[in-house]
Amino acid sequence: MTDKITSKKYLRAADIIRLYPIGKNSIYNYCKKGFIKPIKVTKGITVYDANEIEAFFSGKKTEMQNAKA
Repeated sequence: MTDKITSKKYLRAADIIRLYPIGKNSIYNYCKKGFIKPIKVTKGITVYDANEIEAFFSGKKTEMQNAKA
């Protein structure tokens, strides 16, 4: 199931929540702060670029590890 999600070009909030240990509000906060960019498909559907999400969370993990050291 995870392979199917990670092979997508775009992810919905529910997909991101399944991949990373965060909540929906965190996704919206990251958007508000400009860390990730939402893409409005229709009025009720928002997606996120899968590569951007992967890069953001990979970098975020590295930053947290550096802060602990």
